[in-house]
Amino acid sequence: RGSTLLKMKITILLPYFIAVRAFAPAPEPTPDPGPPKSWLFSATGYYTGLAANTFKMSGTTNIIAFTDRPIREANYDMSLGEVVSLFHQEPNNPPNAVVTVTTDGGEMLSAAMMLSHYDDSTMKSDEMAFNFSILGEVDDITRQKMRGCSKCKMSIFVDSVAENCKCYGGSPNTPSGKKTVQFSKAKTPAYALPSH
Repeated sequence: RGSTLLKMKITILLPYFIAVRAFAPAPEPTPDPGPPKSWLFSATGYYTGLAANTFKMSGTTNIIAFTDRPIREANYDMSLGEVVSLFHQEPNNPPNAVVTVTTDGGEMLSAAMMLSHYDDSTMKSDEMAFNFSILGEVDDITRQKMRGCSKCKMSIFVDSVAENCKCYGGSPNTPSGKKTVQFSKAKTPAYALPSH
């Protein structure tokens, strides 16, 4: 008899539970985080060639950080040190950059390069020296003219770094393809810097 009563209760209550379930609010959907945020950088300043593979950027102004598509954001308040610190967080993946300088004679020179070590130990907050490796084919005359620059007007465009530094995979190689280069603060003395 107890079994019969249990079956009757289930039969009576089952439509109620079905109705309640049908009208219960649907769970909130998990928001789509969207694509990872990737930041790129541009700035202007002055270029001084220190050695065949070293330049100093000074008087750095107009630093703009902006996101890669499809996200549309920008930041106009970053310092040179803050930008460099972002790439320092992923040392096995040195940034690429395109540097354009204007010589005293008004000639514009451009080169793509991989930035490796940096040094700001003896410089002002808007100055920093970088070691670099040229990417692609840049003729010797352009290299010599850029090396001979002393406070030539410059602009620089630096490729992306992801939010939380998780956009890259693996450890990229140098242009020679023979070894991995780390982006890090140069060990003193990394190269001779001219006195102020």
